[in-house]
Amino acid sequence: AKLGSHAGSFDGIDDQVVVNQAFPFHSAGDKTMGVWIQKGNNNHGSFIWSRTLSGDTNRFNFLTYGDLIVIDYRSPTGVLKATISVNTPMSGWRLVFVKRVNNIYYLYKDNALIGQATDASPDLPTSDAWSLAKRVDISLFWTGQLDELVFWDRGLSVDEMSEFWNGGNGVEISSQSSIPLKMFYYRQMGR
Repeated sequence: AKLGSHAGSFDGIDDQVVVNQAFPFHSAGDKTMGVWIQKGNNNHGSFIWSRTLSGDTNRFNFLTYGDLIVIDYRSPTGVLKATISVNTPMSGWRLVFVKRVNNIYYLYKDNALIGQATDASPDLPTSDAWSLAKRVDISLFWTGQLDELVFWDRGLSVDEMSEFWNGGNGVEISSQSSIPLKMFYYRQMGR
């Protein structure tokens, strides 16, 4: 685990977590997601897929593909929106933030902005459940570990993200009083 003694570990074969609530980015307004990620050996996979039904519409997709990290979403009718695709080393533990402020999406890795995209005509997904480590439409599982996955209902400042980064050492969300308004918080509690 990056922080504490456990992280969500996904084998790329059949491990997944299903969250039976709408993905936080499906609702309008400013949002931030932060997660520590350690990518496994598989070449391609979604670490977050924001629908649990088959079909490649009405969802957000957060994936790694080799050293590529991709964030995108498809509208309820399937239109591809707000895509960020960045080739960046992803070995070892990496802190990833995705922030949406005024319909501009920002992708940060290890406390540095690495990409952004403007969503000029938002048409957000409406699906009501999401999964960690499984792309449902093609049953593709992701390999790796996730730790300290958290969402906020506002755009975090650069200083707040830097505090979470803590020089690469991380800070457990539960101990970080200067970052309030958590919407959802996931920490693997062991198997």
